[in-house]
Amino acid sequence: MSNTWICPHCNSENADRMKFCQLCHKPREYPEGYVPPEEPKQIPKSAIPDPRMPKKQESEPQPVYALPSARAKTLQTVLIAANVILLICNIIALAVLLK
Repeated sequence: MSNTWICPHCNSENADRMKFCQLCHKPREYPEGYVPPEEPKQIPKSAIPDPRMPKKQESEPQPVYALPSARAKTLQTVLIAANVILLICNIIALAVLLK
């Protein structure tokens, strides 16, 4: 069941609770014989929390950590090795240039 309706005049999409189109301001048209449900007049008393009752302590959700996959570990190892090789090459080049 959709929570929206399409205006037959301007084809804009509107929220189901809207009785008029937000774009062209024309009233919502219902099929013949359809009676739209009335909105509730009051909030049921069961939905209102009792201020005398202690508030429920909600625990914070535990964080979820993803472990790296084997492919990611291999890629990480290869990148570290490449950086070490480049570092060694830079040290050798610096030593040659300083002589």
